[in-house]
Amino acid sequence: MYEEIRDANGSFADLYATSREYALGGAYQAGSVKVRRLQHDTLGGGATIATANNPTASNRPELNWLGAAWPATIADRHFG
Repeated sequence: MYEEIRDANGSFADLYATSREYALGGAYQAGSVKVRRLQHDTLGGGATIATANNPTASNRPELNWLGAAWPATIADRHFG
């Protein structure tokens, strides 16, 4: 997924209101185990300013997530 929102001047001055966002995820199943992974990047401009939502003027937070799921019982394997 890709999203880009610019302000009226065409820049990315506020990380959570005007920025570029990338998200990429995937899943893999081996037997009854499902593994999922997600990477999400938000990119602000070099001129990102401090706001109430971004008091430290961060301009590139990242989120990486990895998870696994498997059935807890035999019944879950057949119905879940």
